[in-house]
Amino acid sequence: MTDHGSKRSDASDTDRANTTATTTTSTSTGDAPLPSIAPTAEAAAPPPPADKEGTLNLHVLDQNGNEVFFRIKMQTPLVKLMNAYCERQSIDASSVRFLYNGQRIQHEQTPKELDMEAGDVIDAVLQQTGG
Repeated sequence: MTDHGSKRSDASDTDRANTTATTTTSTSTGDAPLPSIAPTAEAAAPPPPADKEGTLNLHVLDQNGNEVFFRIKMQTPLVKLMNAYCERQSIDASSVRFLYNGQRIQHEQTPKELDMEAGDVIDAVLQQTGG
């Protein structure tokens, strides 16, 4: 008879991170069921919904594929997120345009006005000058 318990303990952390929650039942020989493995933070999961305080996590994605994560309240003007992004990236706020679903975000707009959900992506693009 195979010892399933030792087989599980030999699994690497990477294997656990890529495993979704599973359950097993005992066999007819009376073996105890194997413990279920809970998904880890690294496992793919849907983004969490806005929490009780009305905050959500948003991603700002630049043209190079770099992503910055922000937590913002639903009624906070998005200019705060835009300014924080520009500070983190050490770029001039007047040289960046922020787009949500292809539309430019105005400074006074809020996530609630734009019907944003947790995990939504805001694109940050550098303004082109010249002709």
